Amino acid sequence: MPFINEYIDYKLEKLGITMAQLSRGLGYQNIIYKVVSCEVSPEKMLIDNMLHRLGIERVDFEWYISKTEYELYISRKNIITLIKEEKLEQAKTLIEEYDPNNKLNNLHKQFKMYANALIAEKCNELPQNLVDMYKNIILQTVPEFEQVPLKQLLLSQAEVCFIVEYAYHMKSVNHSQAITLYFELLKFFTTTSVSTQIKAIFYPKVILNIAGYLVKQQKEVTLISLCDKAIGYARENFKEFIQISQMLELKIKMMKRVSRGGRELKHAKKWHKTIIEMYQSQDVEMTFDIKYEIYNFEDYYVIGDMIKRRRILLGISQAKLAENICDIKTIYRAEKGQSTPHPKITMQIFKKLGLMGDLCCYRIPFVDGETYELHLQISNYISIGDKEKLYDSIIKLKNSIDMDDTYNIQWIDGYLAYKGKLYDQRDANQWVIYLKHLLSLTVDIKTLLSKPHEVYLTEVEIFLIASMIDSLRESGQVDYMKQIIEMIYQYFEGINFSVVSPMPYIALCNRNINGLQYIDLSLSNQKAISLIKFCVQSNNVYEMCLTTLMVAKNYRKQIEISRPMNDDERKKCIEILNKAYIFAKIIKAQQVIQMVTNEIDTV
Repeated sequence: MPFINEYIDYKLEKLGITMAQLSRGLGYQNIIYKVVSCEVSPEKMLIDNMLHRLGIERVDFEWYISKTEYELYISRKNIITLIKEEKLEQAKTLIEEYDPNNKLNNLHKQFKMYANALIAEKCNELPQNLVDMYKNIILQTVPEFEQVPLKQLLLSQAEVCFIVEYAYHMKSVNHSQAITLYFELLKFFTTTSVSTQIKAIFYPKVILNIAGYLVKQQKEVTLISLCDKAIGYARENFKEFIQISQMLELKIKMMKRVSRGGRELKHAKKWHKTIIEMYQSQDVEMTFDIKYEIYNFEDYYVIGDMIKRRRILLGISQAKLAENICDIKTIYRAEKGQSTPHPKITMQIFKKLGLMGDLCCYRIPFVDGETYELHLQISNYISIGDKEKLYDSIIKLKNSIDMDDTYNIQWIDGYLAYKGKLYDQRDANQWVIYLKHLLSLTVDIKTLLSKPHEVYLTEVEIFLIASMIDSLRESGQVDYMKQIIEMIYQYFEGINFSVVSPMPYIALCNRNINGLQYIDLSLSNQKAISLIKFCVQSNNVYEMCLTTLMVAKNYRKQIEISRPMNDDERKKCIEILNKAYIFAKIIKAQQVIQMVTNEIDTV
């Protein structure tokens, strides 16, 4: 698995730590080395914990997992859901059935301990007992906890969550010890191995738990500063709106206590009011709690199911696929969910199916750590609309990779070039032709259009289709665009895409909605309003901004079909646009800010 193995090695070298330090407490060392040598599949739960410990910002890679791993994941998800819904006896039964002989690694044992702790919380267990339970949970994978300072430890998102919960219950047993631990967590967040995502989620939780203590110490000004830092982390993460709202509310209270007003207070109130109103307007409760989400997966696909879907897409028989790779029974058993091929065999099968040939990948084949991080930076330049840096970085990226590789051509000369408007001399019709050609390099487009609910598309192919929808709209090819949009919605249903890959799902829905403006304005508006709620529920602020912009455009277009807007209608349109503007401002999405500003100017 070149991507995961080599990227982890790159980060280890960069941070100056060893594999033994990274994997301490997670499982037996020989399992880690078997993953590295492709003797066993990389278990997503294990690798996610390692990536979190390394401070890697993004773990939303495309994962191909075994049927067994998928079933364990679904079992974990069902257990947590039952506990959240207070169906505790059913949850206990599933916990007993989960790895009953404790043959799996420490992470699975830790999960069962955590699930039992959540049940104990629901049953109002004594604080001391909960403290003991959480300490044992932490020690399962962090054996040095409370023996060395937190700053010296590598911690995953789940492990930080357990420590925060431990401190919370400790407040009822030993308040002073809990406060000390909270301040130690704040120091931990300053280490280079801690990602912005972890800080965005947990920094606000710590601040809320020490707020009362700081107020008693008359340190309101310090608390305001800590709120600003927490808000800064959440803004960088593009999605932690509930945390931003909590920090703004606390900051406003503290500013009033110290009689600090002016523009800063007005600004904080405006942001807080806009966020609250958005949740209220969508009838979504602001009750997100990471403790029920830490075991969630995204972008995961079962190997056998993907082999079958990809084979259908390319029109390859089981016998043809197995040729020169494995026995036909291997393909048959994989597709039936009876077994999963050896990782090395799976990688060969994937290559034959037009995939990258890796069990974990991210848009382009992995070259080295620096190139991968440059690739991530390019995505950020697109989001903030920095065209100059985008252009220079893409040139640098192209010089670092194999531009004869199909995936590199599709992603860089296709999607990134289209989004970044790198080739201004190409008109929309030329882009349609070129993007269709790039898609055909790995996809049988006729089969895709006729059997969308039976196939599988990579993230790269999905974003190529998104760009095609945009270029078809711009070129006025409405009939073909309608065909593509209908196909994509069928694909969503067939693969349960909104659950498996919510981020690409929302992005592609936005392209569809934009295209539907030219086919059925009422349907476009209906889907846009529905998508905003999904964005709010899934904390996808960036796409929520774009969808809100689309709602404003649809509102305006519906009126201007027959007449110009009157003053009241213009005011309402600008109110909608202002919401999109404020949200874009909060997450520093310069490209969206410019789009909204341009629309306001024309209203």
